[in-house]
Amino acid sequence: GFLQQNEVHIFGYARTKLSDDDLRNRIRG
Repeated sequence: GFLQQNEVHIFGYARTKLSDDDLRNRIRG
């Protein structure tokens, strides 16, 4: 289960990063 949990953590981090980029684009645009 370690690898699975690690993948979930990475996926969640990537999703947060995407959300941050989307917010920046909206503020800028």
